[in-house]
Amino acid sequence: MRRSILFSLFVWYLSFPLIESACGQDKQTIRVDREKAELLLVVDGWALWRTQKPIDNGGARNSSAEHSLYRQRIPDPNAHLVLNCVMAINANPFQAIADDGTLIAIWGSDNVRWIHPDGTVKDADTKRGSHRMGAYPDGIHVTEWNDKHDQLIDLFIPFRGEALDFENQIEIRSRESRNWTAAPVRFGNVMVWSTPKELHTVNVKSGQRTSVPLDKKGEIKYGLKDSYVTAFDGEWALLGGGIVVDVKTGNRIADRWDDKRLGLFATHKGIGYRVHEGNLEAVDVVRPDQPPVVLSKAPYQPMARTASGWLLWTGQEWKRVPWYVSP
Repeated sequence: MRRSILFSLFVWYLSFPLIESACGQDKQTIRVDREKAELLLVVDGWALWRTQKPIDNGGARNSSAEHSLYRQRIPDPNAHLVLNCVMAINANPFQAIADDGTLIAIWGSDNVRWIHPDGTVKDADTKRGSHRMGAYPDGIHVTEWNDKHDQLIDLFIPFRGEALDFENQIEIRSRESRNWTAAPVRFGNVMVWSTPKELHTVNVKSGQRTSVPLDKKGEIKYGLKDSYVTAFDGEWALLGGGIVVDVKTGNRIADRWDDKRLGLFATHKGIGYRVHEGNLEAVDVVRPDQPPVVLSKAPYQPMARTASGWLLWTGQEWKRVPWYVSP
């Protein structure tokens, strides 16, 4: 069993698209233009864009490209070149943007990297043989093999400045089931994930945990066995975008089989959000008789969840869309 898991991880690691290479920095800028640049990340106040030029490497399995990555301070129309890299096509090591615009990357096989707006770079090495799963402004999510329990465990390792604070790491979960392989989803300090039978949370600051049984009514029909958490708003979790579940009770609020309006990417205070035919739409989840409400043109993802609503790129400008309140 252990050999099988380790082999699976090895295969996964080889398939990871990042190719280590030298990176250069420059002071070039671009006007944000969807035809020339791809939006990779956006938070309230900052965005990361990419342009890339494919490289012919003789048909190798991981085709590579020259990547140029640009950081934009919203609403400045210019995005400034952060670095040039050779990476696999569509690779993106950057996983988070801090409030001050610092880019945080899972870099190569060993490092977490911070790239500041002033161009300074700081690396931190885990030196633990961890598989890095994701980064946040305040820490990283890693997976390690635990010899004592003969299984994989997921950990949250907080940052202490620009270093890893191993003393205050939090165990997120042990991989007791293959159904736990989907990454947890975080909102605030709480991470949530599901198994076919239960919904689990952990607070990555305090370590407090909850576990509730999922509503098992019509399990086969509603696909709980194959669903996993895709979004979380602190109260409700989305399973696969089509099942809305109360995190405190595990009860199903709504599902796409009984409510054709669903197909959501997020929820907030009883309202679901979806992108449908190029529009951002609001869906009153608890009132199935209400039709979806078009809020804005939204042809592109990603978009940023902010305290007041959504920040999105229309193709010509940045637009803020307030949270919808059902009449």
